[in-house]
Amino acid sequence: MPVKLGLILHLEKPIKIKEVYPKRVHALFFSILPEDISEKIHSQKSTKPFTICFEKFFRENGENEVSKLKLKVTLLDDFLFPYFSQGVILGEKKLYMGSTAIRKKEILSIEHKSYEDLIGNTEENRDFLFYFKTPTTFKKGSSDYPLPEPVLIFKNLLKKWNKFSPFKIEISTKELLKLLQIGGVWIKTRKFSLLPNGKTIGFYGRVFINVRTEKKRNLA
Repeated sequence: MPVKLGLILHLEKPIKIKEVYPKRVHALFFSILPEDISEKIHSQKSTKPFTICFEKFFRENGENEVSKLKLKVTLLDDFLFPYFSQGVILGEKKLYMGSTAIRKKEILSIEHKSYEDLIGNTEENRDFLFYFKTPTTFKKGSSDYPLPEPVLIFKNLLKKWNKFSPFKIEISTKELLKLLQIGGVWIKTRKFSLLPNGKTIGFYGRVFINVRTEKKRNLA
């Protein structure tokens, strides 16, 4: 059952936003979990059962200081929620963002919906508007690919769905190529860092994707 949490961490002293880079935020997530669970997830080479993001890192000047961190956490596998929530609410282990200690942890919101509800309450839709709030990139070989190619977007989503949902959706890349087309894009590209000295190019903004009907495909 996917769970989305809003989390606030209060720091013992202010730090610069640029110090809260994605790799460090991921390390914080693992430190909240019990060591055996953390090691199990960290060793997985396939799709990870969580996402975590500090949006200010991408939206504000990195030299600005913050005294609390508002994080968005998504857990895609049922077994993770009790371990993570207990680590936040009851965990006595001292947590750090870099070298700065965290003095207080709060869960602001919890939203959840089962995979059965997600697939059972859907309606057929042939128009999708995606809003990429933070820079997004794909990999083509060893290179970054900072463009919203519909097949890459849906393959990524399907990979996560089929990994954690009991309701599998089987469709080939060839079929996706026939079905999907871009209806419009309103994006920009920018460099961002997963690590202090690393640079990656990603896109952000809105992307409109159409699913072509049989009639439209026959006319193509």
